[in-house]
Amino acid sequence: MKRIQKLTKAPFLRHDGTIRSFMGDMLVVMPFLYAMPLFFYGFRVIKSLLISIIFCYGSDMLCYRVKKGKFDFSDMSALITASLIPLMLPASVESWVIMVAAVFAILVAKHPFGALGNNPFNPAAVGFCFVAISWPEKVFSFTKPGVWLNVFGKIGEDVKIVNTMADSLMNNGRPFTKAMDIFSGNHAGAMGVTCIIVLLACAGFLLYRKTINYQIPLGVVVGIAVTAFLFPRITTGRFESIWFELTSGMAIFGALFLATEPVTSPKHPYAKLIYGFLIGIGTMLFRFYGKMENCLPFALLIVNSLTPFLDKIGMAIDSYVDRGFRKEKTIKSAGGAKNA
Repeated sequence: MKRIQKLTKAPFLRHDGTIRSFMGDMLVVMPFLYAMPLFFYGFRVIKSLLISIIFCYGSDMLCYRVKKGKFDFSDMSALITASLIPLMLPASVESWVIMVAAVFAILVAKHPFGALGNNPFNPAAVGFCFVAISWPEKVFSFTKPGVWLNVFGKIGEDVKIVNTMADSLMNNGRPFTKAMDIFSGNHAGAMGVTCIIVLLACAGFLLYRKTINYQIPLGVVVGIAVTAFLFPRITTGRFESIWFELTSGMAIFGALFLATEPVTSPKHPYAKLIYGFLIGIGTMLFRFYGKMENCLPFALLIVNSLTPFLDKIGMAIDSYVDRGFRKEKTIKSAGGAKNA
């Protein structure tokens, strides 16, 4: 029987239960994503999160009021956006940078397109990219983990700004971070993206719950790995190039928690693979030719714009594979009847 496929327009998740289930599962893993930053940098991390939540929700409520709509407190999308933004920033970042990122994410990336379920671009990524372009010296200044920062005011005169793995690669240098430090997050970087063990554990829970799919993260990893193998930025080996490119910057975090956002990503399995692969390649292109360390969100936003087109490609591939399967089955059936 021929399968009937129908491609709908965004939002791809129309059923409230499904959307709320996704948001609920994402909120379950957030405390774990914040646990290691809290351990490494202290309660300044919590302050950053609270500021992001206040300004995301405040902007959300303001937009509904301007539109004369009713604010739905069960809509947790602003809370997820608010939780993701600080994780992409250094623990030492000033509070006003988080405020700007939060307000921009809601006012520019969410509500102009129809609010929940209609935004074509990931709001958290939009907020991050805006402050990264506007104030790169604030967004890409990282402190050494293990030194607790002042909760209010300046971070402290004794706190030093250090280079990250991504910064070393950008300057064609080999990072000397040990594997154990990479897995535990004991190296400089955005506060929520360095601890690989926690990221993978949270992803395992979300995959088990079917909150996220495997195709997009797999596509991102393959895209980065293939590019890193073919065009290594370090001279100590192609496989070392793959290792450091995947574990530096926002590669793992972005693949698992930004690219898999269901509203802005494709719905077709083949399209998801292509989508992730393009994000991976785009990330590497930004690393080759860009001036910023954490550049996956920029690649993500570009590929976000291709989502409807990629879904059509995915449907076309599926139809082609289905026709080939049915043709092969017909030939085998005809051969069996002839032998009989």
